[in-house]
Amino acid sequence: MIRTFIFAALVTLFSVPFMAQAADAPHVFFANIKDGDTVTSPVNVKFGITGMDIAPAGTDKPNSGHYHLLIDTQLTPEQQKLPIAKDDQHIHFGKGETEATVTLTPGKHTLQIVMGDGNHALHTPPVLSDVITVNATPAAAGAVVGKPAPDFTATGHSGKTVKLADFKGKVVILEWTSNECPIVKKHYDGGNMQKLQKSA
Repeated sequence: MIRTFIFAALVTLFSVPFMAQAADAPHVFFANIKDGDTVTSPVNVKFGITGMDIAPAGTDKPNSGHYHLLIDTQLTPEQQKLPIAKDDQHIHFGKGETEATVTLTPGKHTLQIVMGDGNHALHTPPVLSDVITVNATPAAAGAVVGKPAPDFTATGHSGKTVKLADFKGKVVILEWTSNECPIVKKHYDGGNMQKLQKSA
């Protein structure tokens, strides 16, 4: 009975520190997307981690590192022994960024977060997120600053249907309003739009 008690006490003594160490082990993850999600490209990707501090590349601080995003690739055992490569499939966030906007071609892609130390090398043991698969779809076409506006057809106050392309080379003012809005009525009755049109 005494021997059994001593054995149990020893097991408890050694297992508690191990459990505490496992609980404190760094865990890195995707904070806003998950496996199987359909995302619109460009997609905003947010990174999350527990049990480790985020520090810029070049920082020599224990238990710290920065994020790397792997797209459609994974590190082989040999690659894990080397500093993480830097290319279109291995994206570095050496300034300590915690999110990024990533452009993905339409279709399925695998993503994985890999933590690197101040020299872009993996920690021991490596701190890796689960590999997730997302389905990327292109963003709907829309207006882009500095680019020609997308053409469309609309009906004016007179009931006439017009196309934006009909006014190419001219100043066009688009205002989507309701004729029942008192502010809009005052806006038009005051002649502000007419003044603006003449000045243009």
